[in-house]
Amino acid sequence: MKKIFLIIAIAFAITSCTENQRAKKYGGTTEYTVPTDKQFVNATWKGDNLWIITADRDTNHTPKTYYMDEKSSYGVWEGTVVIREQ
Repeated sequence: MKKIFLIIAIAFAITSCTENQRAKKYGGTTEYTVPTDKQFVNATWKGDNLWIITADRDTNHTPKTYYMDEKSSYGVWEGTVVIREQ
């Protein structure tokens, strides 16, 4: 009986996690598609939320604008930080 309870508890813990939590804590996979008008710069975790840094595509070496987009675990309270070079 204890084994059945343990199996159910583990299955519940794994299925109740968000995509971000599974990717970070248990080795799952999460995906983010960079918009076609942006180029990928960097990404970092803040807790269970993934922050992706992108920049405007630019071939003229003019000042760029960088965007930090949050991919939160539950899909709410996602933020964006905009950084502009001068």
